[in-house]
Formats: sequence, structure tokens, C-alpha cells
Amino acid sequence: MYNSDGERIYVGGQKITTSGNDFGTPMNNPTLFYSNSSQLWYGGSANNSLWQDGVKTCFDPCPAGWRVTPSGVRNNFTTANLKFVYTSTVSDMDICGITCYAIPGLRWPYGGYRDISNGKSKGPGHEGMFWASGSSSGSGYRYGGNENKASTLSRGQSDGQSVRCVKDTTK
Repeated sequence: MYNSDGERIYVGGQKITTSGNDFGTPMNNPTLFYSNSSQLWYGGSANNSLWQDGVKTCFDPCPAGWRVTPSGVRNNFTTANLKFVYTSTVSDMDICGITCYAIPGLRWPYGGYRDISNGKSKGPGHEGMFWASGSSSGSGYRYGGNENKASTLSRGQSDGQSVRCVKDTTK
């Protein structure tokens, strides 16, 4: 990850617990991993309007002109539409990922994620899950897969999944 000046910054694996609806502290400290018992990085009660289809909010981590993938992508993210490549050989991990049959060149790597329980890296080379816009009852929508199957299971918003930005065409 890099800052606006192009300098490398590092994300810590330490879990910071928040309470109440505290948006300011996490937003002012983006290199720390935030979680709490409610599985919401901002604490308190669920807010399902942080990432929305068709609306760019200040919580969307994508740059201007881009946005978090719409939630509808999950409908077509099935094992029938995708090819899964997985190897347990460490030297071949760079070939692991998901390829879309319908769109030539479209590929998702198994980049792993930050574990919701402790903020540590988990699953690189074995699992590639990405956030989609939208949520329900504090669980964020996601899509991706691991080893040989697709997954669209929702997870707590404190889970550290990757984001794949798509061009914003709503303008």
C-alpha cells in the first residue's frame, strides 16, 4: 500500500478494538486493523449504507472515478462461470487464482485477507475474496473463491478482504 506521495506504508497486524460508532479514529489511522465483538470496524450498531450500489460515499476506498464492485457481481460468480487454479507448491503460488470464462483476461489472484479475529494475514495463495458494495445486518457482501470453488458468503465488516475497483459509469 502507498500513500498519496507514492511512499510505501505498512499495515500492522495488530487488532485495535473500538467501541460505540467511532468512525474518526479508524479513518485517521488507516494502517491499523480495527475490529470489535460486533464485527464492525467502527464499533456500535450496523450501518448498511457505507458502500452502496450507484452511490459513491466517503467510505468507498477506490479513487475518484472508480468504485467498489457492485453487489450484483455476486449473482454470476459461480463455479460454472469460473476456472479455479490452485497448487500447494509454494514456488507455483503465483499461478493460483480464479479466471472468468466469459471475459478473456479477467483474473482474480488468491491474495488472502486479514483475519477478523486478530488482524493477521491469512490465506494468501489459497483464498481470494473481494468486497462488493452493500451489506445486510452488518455483514458485508463479498465474492471470490478458494482452491476450487466460488464463494459469495457475507462476512463481518471488520474482515480484511481485498477490494477490486471498477470504473464508475453512473456519471
